[in-house]
Amino acid sequence: MAHRTKQKLMKASDIPAFVNEIIEAGCDICAVGHEKYVIGDTDLSRGPMEK
Repeated sequence: MAHRTKQKLMKASDIPAFVNEIIEAGCDICAVGHEKYVIGDTDLSRGPMEK
């Protein structure tokens, strides 16, 4: 059975910490305009992905 993750709407003040966590996990991140991000290199172990 699929595992559902609880999601929340991100506030503008949450974005810097989110970007830092993605970079620290070893993923590439690229801003697309002012409201979207593209995240790559998600071939990680389960630990960093579940953080």
